[in-house]
Amino acid sequence: MVGYLGFDGFTSTFQNKLFKGYNMEIHNQIFYTTLCPCILSFSGLILQGHLLPAIDFAHRHSACLYDIALLSAVATADQFFISYTIRTFGALTFATIMTTRQLVSILLSCLWFSHPLSSAQWLGERLLFFVPFMRRASFATVLQNLRLLSTCKAEIRVNQFLSRKRLDA
Repeated sequence: MVGYLGFDGFTSTFQNKLFKGYNMEIHNQIFYTTLCPCILSFSGLILQGHLLPAIDFAHRHSACLYDIALLSAVATADQFFISYTIRTFGALTFATIMTTRQLVSILLSCLWFSHPLSSAQWLGERLLFFVPFMRRASFATVLQNLRLLSTCKAEIRVNQFLSRKRLDA
């Protein structure tokens, strides 16, 4: 779980850095971020000796090819939405959206299947849900203070310029 969360947090942040640092297009980003898992999955199938049985299964049960194609199409569309969100709004907004989605998914699953949450689980849900919002609020406050500071500096420069002009006149 720690590895999943670590890599999940790294991926969106790194994609955000690539978008801003190298001005990558969404298509390039998707190609390169999906090429690596494709190579790893294909290599895993070969090394474990599961490639030929998988091909044989698909050949014997050709109805699964529709499901494979549908799953692939949905995953591709999902990747476009993810990349667009990261490029347009940033990694923090994407993390907030995904955290909200996971919270709603867990709560709906608990309601649908009547699985109660313990008090520790409720505490964990609340912490995981509110941390991105708190980070976003503090980040927004820092940005607002920086804008205010730059506005004040600009006003001071204008006043200094105007006072010099008055002295020259």
